Amino acid sequence: MNDEVLTKDPRLDQKRARAAYLREWRKRNPDKVKAQNERRKAKRKEKAEAAQPIQTAQEQNEPKRKEVTLPPQMTEREYRSHPAISRSELWRMNESPEKFKWFKEHPLEPTPSLLFGQVVHKLLLQPESFREEFAVAPVADRRTKAGRELYDEFSATVGERTVVSHDDYDKALEMVTAVRLNPLAVKLLAGAKEVPFLWTDEDTGEQCKCRVDCLTEIDGQYYIVDYKSTGNAQTEIFSNKDVFRYGYYFQSAMYSEGVMHGLDLTERPRFVFIAQEKTAPFAVNVIAVPDDVMLAGIDKYRELLGKYHECRVMDYWPCYNGMGEMNEVLLPGWMALGVEEDDE
Repeated sequence: MNDEVLTKDPRLDQKRARAAYLREWRKRNPDKVKAQNERRKAKRKEKAEAAQPIQTAQEQNEPKRKEVTLPPQMTEREYRSHPAISRSELWRMNESPEKFKWFKEHPLEPTPSLLFGQVVHKLLLQPESFREEFAVAPVADRRTKAGRELYDEFSATVGERTVVSHDDYDKALEMVTAVRLNPLAVKLLAGAKEVPFLWTDEDTGEQCKCRVDCLTEIDGQYYIVDYKSTGNAQTEIFSNKDVFRYGYYFQSAMYSEGVMHGLDLTERPRFVFIAQEKTAPFAVNVIAVPDDVMLAGIDKYRELLGKYHECRVMDYWPCYNGMGEMNEVLLPGWMALGVEEDDE
């Protein structure tokens, strides 16, 4: 079939005539052409949405994730000078209001053990600013003239920083290295460090504060990570000796309360201890606070904060006998158990 035959094909003439007619119609009716194009786009969009997977009712009802903003950083001095009540202060109320008031007015000087703990904390959580707060003393025999001169030169550079012995510094570095060899600890310590939270308690109106060692988000769950050095990091021993004797369970409740207020969370964050032994090989144990321990901590937190509020309002700080109640001698646990067995 040649070109001459094609040009005489009546069907081809009809197509050409229709195409010419459509071009002319589009020129004369631009508004209709625009409306037609918009209808086509809408149909394509409907088809594309219909092709997407259908969401379940649960997925449709899931709330959108809310963006949170961490509170601004505070220096150690700014945090400690803030008048809000802290965990360590409030725990004094567990002994007696009288002791709370006395220690509030007569703060103790940091013990060598406490200072060493601060060194490990700083090297573990904020090593980049360690030299701003601490000065590592040189190895110098101050019985000799050369040793005294070396130490005098060092002392001239200390300023207001805390002096750390070279032995303590080396030991702290070993402890930090041991923590960083624990993959779970490393994962939990990947968040924001030394985050301060200030809030007003809704029940008492008291101002409270806490400073979280590390706040980490993993798969949508917030973790409050708290580093503790201890004599024994075995789970059972750390739980019985440290968590309840030193009020760490109460701390977990107060800190999680502060984070919930500060970040406007509807669910309580998980609280996790990184417990580390203070002697070689500086064993590390990551221990989470379960729900029943957290509930016990919440009860103690509410009890102590309520007691503090009443004492502050009345300006009355009683001793162990409270409002004049007489206490009684308590049987030790092992003896009480023996008495119960005899009664049976």
